Amino acid sequence: MCGLCLPHCPTYTQTRNENESPRGRIAIARALAEKNLPVSETLFRHLDQCILCRACERACPSGVSYGHLMDKTRQLLHENGMNKSNKLMQKLTTEKKMMKTLGTGLWFYQQSGLHWLANKTGIGKINALLPEKLSIKKWQSFYPSLSPERGRVALFTGCIASITDQETLHSTIALLNLIGFSVNVPEQQGCCGALHLHNGDSQQAKEMAQNNIQVFAELDINTIITTATGCSTTLLDYSTLINSPSADTFSMQIKDINQFLSEIDWQQEIKFLPLEKNILIHEPCSQKNIKIPHGKIQQLLGQIPSININTLPEKMQCCGAGGDYMMKYPDMAAQLREPVIAYLQQHPTDILVTSNIGCAMHIRAGIQQAGLQTEILHPVTLLAKQLAETRDNPVAQAVS
Repeated sequence: MCGLCLPHCPTYTQTRNENESPRGRIAIARALAEKNLPVSETLFRHLDQCILCRACERACPSGVSYGHLMDKTRQLLHENGMNKSNKLMQKLTTEKKMMKTLGTGLWFYQQSGLHWLANKTGIGKINALLPEKLSIKKWQSFYPSLSPERGRVALFTGCIASITDQETLHSTIALLNLIGFSVNVPEQQGCCGALHLHNGDSQQAKEMAQNNIQVFAELDINTIITTATGCSTTLLDYSTLINSPSADTFSMQIKDINQFLSEIDWQQEIKFLPLEKNILIHEPCSQKNIKIPHGKIQQLLGQIPSININTLPEKMQCCGAGGDYMMKYPDMAAQLREPVIAYLQQHPTDILVTSNIGCAMHIRAGIQQAGLQTEILHPVTLLAKQLAETRDNPVAQAVS
């Protein structure tokens, strides 16, 4: 009720509409739950246009669990037939065969040169979201350590990232193998369920969670490595979504790759090639607004000789990606991204690093639209590219 969250809310700062603020949305959610407001398009839009960045949670002196409250409220809307989720996206993230087919199709699209034609015909917006070079390499179920084994971990590949961000996933495997960790990549794992959960389809999200819990429980590992902060947040929430000991065990095993690398002693074993470039660290909302350890990225990258590292200003708000938000509300998403692009225009940057695949895709599109040359990489990909031992590491060779 105090309203201290309002200046931290990206949609409120854009609209100055109380209905587009955390306080306003909580009031609407309460009225909906108590059946004092009927379900309507206007009500739905005010609640659905929340990007779920959870900056309000970070600012709230009372510790209101706004994110979980909105998930429950959207569940109510979903049960009342109100859902503006991208049906294709939800279908793709649910069915692995369909996702693999899409990956092959996008790869062919790039290889054939059709993406140049798409740019000419005005349907080339997809190009800006994709990395410059997609990969469709098949995953091995096990990648053995290349040095005396210190332990075994599992890698969560996700759904969209498994086809649009294979570079990050292979970089993660390369670095882990080099420092003594063997990596399991179970084939039957699936999407974390974030898109379904945040769009109110909690039943589908629970089914996807149960599948992942069961698949990873069959492995003899203590740690499940994630590379996307959005997935990390949802996977850690499985213990809230499902009331079971197996869900609790699963969530306790989750570690972001930056966190994992920050917590173990390995730096003395690795040499990095110098890199005389300006690096800018972007912190996704799922990293800075939710109290989950994600590792000391600046410290990790600081091991690369000659590198110049900067961070976006603390006051910078959400970039506007928000899972499928950038597709549902492209105008608002573009407005929220503008300060990041403006900063890059004013501060020449060679590489922007971010640990969220959605943020990477959304900011990349803005960079291309602005005609900038800034490259976007995951922190672990930048580390892998600078490995002095790359020539001796067959996995690393694939990403260099």
